Amino acid sequence: MCGRFVLFSSTDLLREKYKTANVVSSVASYNIVPSKEVVVIFDGKMGKLQWGFKSKRNSSRITNARAETVRGKPTFRESFQKRRCIIPANGFFEWDKKNRRPHYISPSEGIFSFAGLWEEGTCTIITAPARGLITGIHDRMPVFLSEESQNLWLEYEGEIFTQSVDNVQMWPVSADVNKPSNDYPDLLDPCV
Repeated sequence: MCGRFVLFSSTDLLREKYKTANVVSSVASYNIVPSKEVVVIFDGKMGKLQWGFKSKRNSSRITNARAETVRGKPTFRESFQKRRCIIPANGFFEWDKKNRRPHYISPSEGIFSFAGLWEEGTCTIITAPARGLITGIHDRMPVFLSEESQNLWLEYEGEIFTQSVDNVQMWPVSADVNKPSNDYPDLLDPCV
């Protein structure tokens, strides 16, 4: 699952990484919560969508979609075939299922490219069973697209649920992240 994430990379850096022709105005955020506008990459450009997928079939907002069922589920089927996106993130927060302690998870270098879907100005992050060190705290994680699979994902070339967890790092952080209005860099600091 992914309930909060972080993006502080500049839009110029994102334009260079994803080879988009444009940039959008964006402010660094250290505690992105559902319903916030997020930067996404789709159709060869950078845009902003509200996190919380809203489809014609379902009136509730869906922040995460399961990789195992997204292809065939009526809510997501059309978007899977026609409206894929990448949601860039410097990292994300996950809560230990045993003691509900928040952890910050980030790549050792670079940024994550989460596989996503969009519909009517909204988007969702696709999740899969946890792998690697993330299994120590939770059973789900966002789908990380490798450099090689990003274009394939955006070009609708089948199911690209390739996740590399080799360069992932993780540490416990303060419970201050639990409050959605808290949004500052110190949220990422290790906390014993």
